[in-house]
Amino acid sequence: MSDVIFQNNPIADIPDADLGPVQSAVAAARQSALTAGGKVAGGVITAADWNLLAGAVADLAGAVQNLTTLVAPRGHNHPEIATKIDEVQSNLRNFADAFGRSILEIRRQFEVQQLADKLDEANVIDHASPGTRDDFKKRLDDLRDASLTDPIQYTQKLANYGDIFMNKMNDIAATPDGAAILNDPAVRESVERAKAYSAAGTQRKPENELQVYLKSSAGATRARKEI
Repeated sequence: MSDVIFQNNPIADIPDADLGPVQSAVAAARQSALTAGGKVAGGVITAADWNLLAGAVADLAGAVQNLTTLVAPRGHNHPEIATKIDEVQSNLRNFADAFGRSILEIRRQFEVQQLADKLDEANVIDHASPGTRDDFKKRLDDLRDASLTDPIQYTQKLANYGDIFMNKMNDIAATPDGAAILNDPAVRESVERAKAYSAAGTQRKPENELQVYLKSSAGATRARKEI
């Protein structure tokens, strides 16, 4: 795929129409009409005079007809400008797509970093299940590596992370210290984010994926306020 996102081709230079032959025909018709004119009252109009005048009118009509094919009337299309407008529209679409992908990638990286930071704080998890935090950190690295994939692939991985995290927390909840562990601030925030991922499942559109992150952030904020 080409690395060029934007095009900036100059507007096509349409050659000027050659109106010289039309001008010559009109001038000749004018001269013929003047030659046939000059009659005085009662003067005779001969067949030659009539034929000369008729020929001048016919030449003038032909010149006007040619003129309509060489010069477009008011309100006509400019194909070169239409092409440029199409190019500008394409550039806008490409910009929107590129910008949207960048925003989504940044939001994914931010979300993963939030999860990683909370795992670093949640030391209590390892007390109940040694190695669990390291396992989830590896899963977060996998999410980072997949940050450029399409929404379907990425949110599948994200939902899977949420499911596995929630299942692990349910197992920890069954341990003697489970209640205290789940009440840890970092764990509570991580659980809320995992719930959002699991509940959202696979998303097909970038805008829907971004909505998942808004819900996960809202859940984490609620968890902090309840502490």
